[in-house]
Amino acid sequence: METMNKTLCVGEVVTTIADWDAIGVLRNERGIVFEVYEIGRGHWGAQIIFEGGGYCGFSHEEIEQWIRSTGEVVLELTNYQFKNVVKTSEDFRRGSFNQALKR
Repeated sequence: METMNKTLCVGEVVTTIADWDAIGVLRNERGIVFEVYEIGRGHWGAQIIFEGGGYCGFSHEEIEQWIRSTGEVVLELTNYQFKNVVKTSEDFRRGSFNQALKR
């Protein structure tokens, strides 16, 4: 799936192409997009939570460089309503993302 000039969608499964020590994410770790947002005119970003519970927001430039879509979309998560990161972390602990993350 090409990411250039395209937003990811909520519920889309992605993988990383590098380790990110700052958020405890390893290369090839699966993640799920839980929010897509506009940064500015013509720019967008996405928040992604990963298998180990680490999460981060990425600009579309960072996504193009460091994130790859698996082509999978978990339909049950496409309507996920992001409220705040505390709620998303609680949802992670409750297993809301397990299907996407194969946990």
